[in-house]
Amino acid sequence: MVLYFTGTGNSRHIAERIAHALNDTLISLNDRIKSGDITPLAVNGRLVLVMPTYAWRIPRIVRDHLLRTELRGARETWFVMDCGSEIGNAAKYNRALCRKKGLVYMGTAQIVMPENFIAMFNAPLSPLSVKKEKPRRFFSQVQFPLLLRFSYTKRLSARATAGTIEAIQYSGSARAKTQEVAMVLYFTGTGNSRHIAERIAHALNDTLISLNDRIKSGDITPLAVNGRLVLVMPTYAWRIPRIVRDHLLRTELRGARETWFVMDCGSEIGNAAKYNRALCRKKGLVYMGTAQIVMPENFIAMFNAPTVEEARRIVAKAEPFIDRAIAAIRAGHMFSPPRKKLYDRIASSAVNPVFYPLFVKANSFTASDVCIGCGKCEKLCPLNNITLQNARPVWGTNCTQCMACICYCPTRAIEYGKKSAGKPRYHFEEL
Repeated sequence: MVLYFTGTGNSRHIAERIAHALNDTLISLNDRIKSGDITPLAVNGRLVLVMPTYAWRIPRIVRDHLLRTELRGARETWFVMDCGSEIGNAAKYNRALCRKKGLVYMGTAQIVMPENFIAMFNAPLSPLSVKKEKPRRFFSQVQFPLLLRFSYTKRLSARATAGTIEAIQYSGSARAKTQEVAMVLYFTGTGNSRHIAERIAHALNDTLISLNDRIKSGDITPLAVNGRLVLVMPTYAWRIPRIVRDHLLRTELRGARETWFVMDCGSEIGNAAKYNRALCRKKGLVYMGTAQIVMPENFIAMFNAPTVEEARRIVAKAEPFIDRAIAAIRAGHMFSPPRKKLYDRIASSAVNPVFYPLFVKANSFTASDVCIGCGKCEKLCPLNNITLQNARPVWGTNCTQCMACICYCPTRAIEYGKKSAGKPRYHFEEL
C-alpha cells in the first residue's frame, strides 16, 4: 500500500509513480484527514509513505493521523519525502514513529521537487523549474532515478538524493511480486453501509476504502485490489447508486477478480443482482453474487425513518445476515441468489430509469432559521452539491439524495419540503 499526503501535487506525483510501478493500492491521506476517517487500513505487507517535508520532518497532521489509525498487517515501511532543498534529520523521527506503530523501519528517501512554500521562499517560474524546451532533462534528473532498483533487504539511506524508489523487491526474488490485498469498498449516506463494510473488513482483515471520499474529490486513480473485492452500498431505486456505478466504471481495479456485492435497504433490493452481474462483465470481474441486508430506512424524502429503539432492533436482526455474508466471502462461496419475482424485475428495470428524473432532486431541500452555519452538510455531500452562502446551505442540481445532509444536521434545520416534516432523522452513529 502507498499512502500519500500532498499540498500542491509533488507528493501525489511521486506516490502515483510508485504505486503504478509496484501495482500497489494508492490511498490519499488528504481525503482521510479531511473527513476525519480513522477506520483501520488492512495493509498486509509493505507500506510506503509519501509526503512533503514540513520544517524538516513529516507534517504533524500526517504523523497524528498515522498514530490514530490502525495499520493492520503493515510490516516493512519506507518513507519518501519530497522537499525544496533538504529534509534535515527527519529519518530519526520517522524511525521513532515506526517504533510506536510496531513497524519495520526501512529508511527515508529524499526527493528534491519544485518549491511551493511561497510564504517564505520563491517558487520556480514554471512547474518544471526548467525551460520549456528542456523538460526531459528535469525528468531525467528527478524521475528517472525512481526507476533504480534496490534490494528488498537493504535500508534506504537517509542521505539518498533525488529519486531512489521504483521497485521494492521481496527477499530472495529476482523480480517484484504483487501482493494479495483484498479490498472492501463502500459508499454510504447515513452510516448503514459503513457499518456493514467495517464489519466485513475487520472480520476478513481486508483493506477498507470509502468511495464517498474518492467520489467527492474526483479521485479515479487506479486501485490495486489483486484479489477478492467486496462492494458495500445502499440500494437506490432497486439498484446500486448511479454515482457508485459510474465511479467504478471510470476506476481501474487492478488485479480484482472475485467480486461480492452487499446491498443494504429499507425493505428489498429488487432485481439489482442482474445489473451487478452486468457491471462485473463490463469490468472483467468474476461475479460472486449479491447479498441483501435490511437496515433502518433513511429515505425520509419518501418514507418514514424508524425511532432510535426501532432502528436498534432492525440492526440487531441484520447482524446474523452480515455474519453469513462474511462466512461466504471468507470461504470463497457465491452468495445465495436473492429473490427475483415479477415485482423485483419491474422495480429494477422499469421503475429505476424513471425514478431518478422524477424524484431524485434537490430543489425541495431548505434550511430554516435554526441553521447554525456549521457546514456539516456541505462537508458530507459526496457530489459537492451544497455550498454555504451567507452561512446557509444552498443546494445545486447535482443530488443523489443520500440523505446525509438532512439526517446529520445537528439542529434539524433542514427539511425536504413538507415530506420530511415531523419525521425522525436517522444516522447509524446515533444508535
